[in-house]
Amino acid sequence: MAFELFATGHETVASLRDKLTQAGFRMPVTGKSNGGPISVERLRQLLRDRYYVG
Repeated sequence: MAFELFATGHETVASLRDKLTQAGFRMPVTGKSNGGPISVERLRQLLRDRYYVG
């Protein structure tokens, strides 16, 4: 969903983060994270990661 919305060119990273949060996307609870919404910077990294881009 994130890649498809971002690829349209109509979404900024911040607006995409808001849509993902509304859809229920949350970061997992770990020792470093409390499981809240994804940060804009982390989402930006995810969108650029070659592993996820495929």
